[in-house]
Amino acid sequence: MNLKYRFNIKEKIEEIRDRLKSQTEYKTIYVDKKTESIELNKNEKVDIVLSPAFYWVQDVKLPVKYEFQAKNLLPSIFDGILSEGNYSYRAYKKISDFGKSNDLQNSSWLVYAYDDTIISKKLDSLKINDSSIHSIYFAQSELSSVGNAIKTDEENALVKHDNILITMPLSLTNETKDINEVFKLNKRSSQTVNINRYTNLLISEKSINIIAVTLIAFIGLYLTQFMLNKSALKELYTQSAKIAQTYRLPTTSFELNSMKKGLKKIASSQEELRAKTEFILNAPLKKGEHLLFLELKNAKFTVEVNLAEPKRAEAIKKYWQKEVNIKSMKVKDNRLSAKITI
Repeated sequence: MNLKYRFNIKEKIEEIRDRLKSQTEYKTIYVDKKTESIELNKNEKVDIVLSPAFYWVQDVKLPVKYEFQAKNLLPSIFDGILSEGNYSYRAYKKISDFGKSNDLQNSSWLVYAYDDTIISKKLDSLKINDSSIHSIYFAQSELSSVGNAIKTDEENALVKHDNILITMPLSLTNETKDINEVFKLNKRSSQTVNINRYTNLLISEKSINIIAVTLIAFIGLYLTQFMLNKSALKELYTQSAKIAQTYRLPTTSFELNSMKKGLKKIASSQEELRAKTEFILNAPLKKGEHLLFLELKNAKFTVEVNLAEPKRAEAIKKYWQKEVNIKSMKVKDNRLSAKITI
């Protein structure tokens, strides 16, 4: 599967997933660095739209087709622009460029840089936890299609300058639309933002001390157990050496395994011999019939049986033939003599 086809499939899957998500509409809240409080109902989920104060955005042309390729270029694009911080990056191909030819020079992108820590701290200060958030967006992706200026509060508005949304004083704008009305009339896009709310978490000195003490305790327990295991292993080696000396066993594992294999073979042979002997002895004898003689020599049985009558030999022969080979058999004076191999 070529790269282009694979990423087209990926984009389609993400598009379908986002479409399914958008079927459930959530209340949308605009968050700016100056936002002081947010009222949320219990168990309510909301969409968060971040003001331009939380991110840097540029409208650029890049010689790439896919988002992962564009993302690799972003640190150099924003180099010298960003203030000190720990930044994440996103890139979205402009909607007008989807379906265009393979001319890479025509690929226009909206690229973003943002500091997860700053956004996280603001959401924490507003007491907005992860369970209350459905999705997070940039104002650029959700409001740039609105032609008029957008009133965000009593002092500020969002306006478009060179296709980029910026914040400016409300007094310098006219024909504004209220941001909440805009949210109601326009559905959210698929350009969600992942915010890592656990970067740069500060751990208190007390917590560090507790962790250090716990680690030391675990190390101590581990070393104690290690020494006990080492002592037990030494004792096992000593006992093994004594047993080998007492029974004159070989010292190498190769020799021991060879001996073990030979003994198993002998044991298996003896078990089979015992089973065959038991089978021969269990011949269906009638009252008055009994075994006269049984001898095993060179893996061959010699058997003699006293019969009630000569024709009984055939019944005993049929029984033995189920599991052993009868080399010879004769009957004389009610005495059955047979040579059997196993």
